[in-house]
Order: sequence, then structure tokens, then C-alpha cells
Amino acid sequence: MVKDYFRSILTGTGVLFVLFGIATSIQYSLILLGVGVGIGSILYLLWRLL
Repeated sequence: MVKDYFRSILTGTGVLFVLFGIATSIQYSLILLGVGVGIGSILYLLWRLL
């Protein structure tokens, strides 16, 4: 019974780490996308003004 308990704890911890990794990579991807769009719009506006 103790063995099953530790196995379930290890499985749950692994699943949480995987989900945390996916969530942070999605967050960083969205941040990079937002920065790219922001810099792109600023450069486009500067190009149109000049």
C-alpha cells in the first residue's frame, strides 16, 4: 500500500512538472509574439512617417 502511495505521488509530481513546463513555454511564446508585433508596428510606423 505504501508503494502504491509513493508511486501515485511520483506520478502526480511528474504530471505537474510537465504541465508547468507547457504553461511556461506557452507564456514565453506569447510574450515573444507580443514583443515582435510591438516592435514590428513601431518600425512600420516609423517607416511610414519617414
